[in-house]
Amino acid sequence: MPAAQRTGPLLDASSDEQRDPVSPPTRPLTDGHLQVARVFHGTTAEGPGLRTAVWFQGCSIQCKGCINPHLFNPRGGTRTPIAELVEQAVAAGVEGLTLIGGEPFDQPVSGAALASTAQERGLGVIAFSGYEYESLLDRDDDTKAFLAATDLLVDGPYQAETRKPTAPWWAPATNASSISPNDTKRTNPRP
Repeated sequence: MPAAQRTGPLLDASSDEQRDPVSPPTRPLTDGHLQVARVFHGTTAEGPGLRTAVWFQGCSIQCKGCINPHLFNPRGGTRTPIAELVEQAVAAGVEGLTLIGGEPFDQPVSGAALASTAQERGLGVIAFSGYEYESLLDRDDDTKAFLAATDLLVDGPYQAETRKPTAPWWAPATNASSISPNDTKRTNPRP
């Protein structure tokens, strides 16, 4: 199994550089890889059931109060083979993947490939995005393919002041909603 190659340093959470607006990579990864900050197989803290959590590197939204500001810079993290990541998840016996970040939809080509490969192997896919579902629908075909391969989308920018204090971390803040992109039914509509 080939080892993933490091492509740049992770930024320190106290660095001024990460607070500057950063845009997603100008050239999407289309060679079967994605840029990730971390992968954790066998967690129960990142959604319902036993899951593999994938923290995408890079976030152009940069929500105030984000718990992961060190993931804002798209040049950090590790270039990771998608097929290898999914095989490791299957071997770990998980029920599905939780795609978090950073911002998964800043890497729509790689995100779509990861989500569809996971579904082909029988894994469910939950994605968290700071973008609202309706704005993702107005984007390119790669983003639409990513949505089509997502079983549950938790959408909307993180707003610390709307967080439910007793909810698990992965439950949406009151400004966020969750939607099944394939049937477009919201399970908790925006207020």
